[in-house]
Amino acid sequence: MLRKNDQKRRNLKAYDQFASNVRRYVMETRRLGAVPVLVTPMSRIPVRDEKGWYDLLEAHADSIRRVGQEMNVPVIDLHSLTFEAFCSMGPETCQNYFNDTTHVNDYGGALLADMMVKEIRRLRIEPPCSHMNHTVSGGWEPDLSLRPQGQAESSKIEERPNLSMDLPELPYEDCRSLTKKDVEMLKQAMKCGLLDPCVRYLHPLEEMPRAQFVFLFLKAVKPTLRRPWQGEYCDLSRYEYDAEQIQAAWDENLIDPETTPDDRFRPDDPLTLGELISFTVRAFRPKQQRRIGSLECIREAEKLGWIKDTCQDMNRVVTRAEAIQMTVNLYCEKFT
Repeated sequence: MLRKNDQKRRNLKAYDQFASNVRRYVMETRRLGAVPVLVTPMSRIPVRDEKGWYDLLEAHADSIRRVGQEMNVPVIDLHSLTFEAFCSMGPETCQNYFNDTTHVNDYGGALLADMMVKEIRRLRIEPPCSHMNHTVSGGWEPDLSLRPQGQAESSKIEERPNLSMDLPELPYEDCRSLTKKDVEMLKQAMKCGLLDPCVRYLHPLEEMPRAQFVFLFLKAVKPTLRRPWQGEYCDLSRYEYDAEQIQAAWDENLIDPETTPDDRFRPDDPLTLGELISFTVRAFRPKQQRRIGSLECIREAEKLGWIKDTCQDMNRVVTRAEAIQMTVNLYCEKFT
């Protein structure tokens, strides 16, 4: 099944590099003598606005459908099935099948498995269809009496990786040659819940795109308000995963207007040192005191010990490791 995490990588556009990867998986599977079957990603908990229900994975689901048709591969459209089911349930009932906004619980897993089995039979996908028994499952109604008392609604629980954050070693293959200091910093970032342990590469020495930084940064800021995209910038749409993250940053007064000329957030532009300092210092302050200029942010960062030299080139592009380090500094100042 491909894949919710792909949409968090801005280089994996639905009809571009993401589709190329799907084609490659199909080709590699066939070379091994196996039979490929594509499954579109299940829907997250749907969001509703004045235009109706929507979720942010439709473009990636449609991309998989197109590749399946193009390469003559059977496609189980789990996205359409789950989206329709969750919308018909309504938000209150739908949440009973989730642990958070993205990951289903055991009831949700059973519901998805039942959908998969029915589609394999309906589409007569071989070889699995011939090897299935004829057992008919019962209903998978969640037993709400088992829910821990006081547990928040699933739609209000932040999406978290399924793996432990407290790992003895970094799981990233491209971090093994880093200095001991950088490795310890990244381990601390992971323990703070800032990094995803489920990916294979972190790319610590590469540039950090602005939108991807916001996604990381909000894990440390913990915004109080989450709402759908309101259209603040012309270079984002409500159907992009990053749009809701950037909306939260805008609502928290974390974005310096000087960095968004012509109503453009510039989501794919690399983050500069000055922008990194601005985000971090603003987040350190109370929300009502965040409308400050870049020079004041630089002076405050020096007082906090986050930068050593205010004469640095503030237009210099920072690496992902530098952005993570500054975010760890903020997290430790605010929450430890």
